Amino acid sequence: MLEDLFLADMRRRELRPAYLTSLRQTLGRLQRDVGPLEAISADQIQAWFDLRPIGPGQRAAQHAHLSTFYRWAVDHGHLAGPSPMDLIVRPRVKRGLPRPIDEDDLARALAHADRQMRLILRLGAYAGFRAGEVAQLRGEDRKSTRLNSSHVSESRMPS
Repeated sequence: MLEDLFLADMRRRELRPAYLTSLRQTLGRLQRDVGPLEAISADQIQAWFDLRPIGPGQRAAQHAHLSTFYRWAVDHGHLAGPSPMDLIVRPRVKRGLPRPIDEDDLARALAHADRQMRLILRLGAYAGFRAGEVAQLRGEDRKSTRLNSSHVSESRMPS
């Protein structure tokens, strides 16, 4: 089955498990609602999107999933090009505004956190790290100073 070959290739690329689950769910929904993935046209995909009661963020994510799948299928010779997703406009998603933690909430969280969690909270609150960026840090990215504070190597700082 084409979907299985695709997902196996994506697993070999060591993509995040949550992303792989999301890919599988999108492909499964489209296949369940419309038919075999290799036989679906751009018009059918567009009609499927039009009938789904989902917001623009989820629509954009599913568009990206399907674009990735069909680009892979064409590139690997499983489908003749072009990809049906080439004909479907990607939805625009408004950029969200930052929602920093309230100072009182941060002070309360820092007071009750262990040493590692205090570092995580400080990286988010004062250095602008997002949760995923904190999660990707490794021990060698951190160095301690005499003042018992921590610094993160410049190469790991968010842009």
